[in-house]
Amino acid sequence: LEALRGALHAPLPPVAYVHAQRWQAGITRAPLGLEPPCASWEEYGLFACGDWAAKEAKVEEAALSGLAAAQAVGRAHDASQRMRSLLSTAPPPGGPDAAAALEERARASWGEWRCAAYSPETPAGRFRESRWWDAPGREAAAEERCLVTAGRATLWPEGGGPPVEIAKGDWVTFRRGFQCTWVVNEDIAKRYAYFDAEGAELACE
Repeated sequence: LEALRGALHAPLPPVAYVHAQRWQAGITRAPLGLEPPCASWEEYGLFACGDWAAKEAKVEEAALSGLAAAQAVGRAHDASQRMRSLLSTAPPPGGPDAAAALEERARASWGEWRCAAYSPETPAGRFRESRWWDAPGREAAAEERCLVTAGRATLWPEGGGPPVEIAKGDWVTFRRGFQCTWVVNEDIAKRYAYFDAEGAELACE
């Protein structure tokens, strides 16, 4: 479990789902020592299982147990897909000229955020994405658009799925509801602004 905590870059939350499966076998399998024997953290798309031999096992019990595990995996997969759809690293529409004009505006008038690279001495470089849409004055905000002006970071979306790398020069759009864990690999800076559902820029900090 310590290895899982390290892979998540965060403490494990409470167990969300418990699954015990009994196997009928002619050999003895040593349990993995997990308590409970099978657990998942669906928020992170993470599952851990252990098994053991049993002298008696009902087919119906095994089938229902396996079905419950498959359903949990399916829910986690669907949740991770929905979460990933709330993040975009596509450049602004309109081609290079439009992107250049937007970059000039971003550097001149958008807010700036900086963070030092993660290390044991600077643990602030590993954190969970804030719920920026809940902040006062951002009630109408549908997305945060950013230009990364320095550094590099890895974003681990909540619910699992592959991490997303962002670096200097990238445009990133965080839509309302997106949650992830940031791990800043190199001192990072970004220019950012908030936009409503119609694409109009909002005057908020």
